[in-house]
Amino acid sequence: MEKIALVLADLTSKKTAMVSETSRCIQDSCMAENKRLLQEISKMQQDAVHGKKEVSEYLGKVENHFLEDTFSAAEKMAVMENCLRECHMVIGTMDT
Repeated sequence: MEKIALVLADLTSKKTAMVSETSRCIQDSCMAENKRLLQEISKMQQDAVHGKKEVSEYLGKVENHFLEDTFSAAEKMAVMENCLRECHMVIGTMDT
């Protein structure tokens, strides 16, 4: 009976050690995975900040080009209107 108790105690001890080791391995694996995920999240946040900055700069350039193009178009329209008036005046004086 004593031998059976010793064998059971030994088996229980070995099983407890195996479970503890497996539990430690799982915890280590979870910690490593959490660390990796946190690094990925951090990189994604940095990429988002960088992307926002690039988009903001691009929109600033687009806005400037739009304003330049708008003023240029208005200026060209005014020049064309003046040319048409001058042509109309020249033609009007030729008729008289």
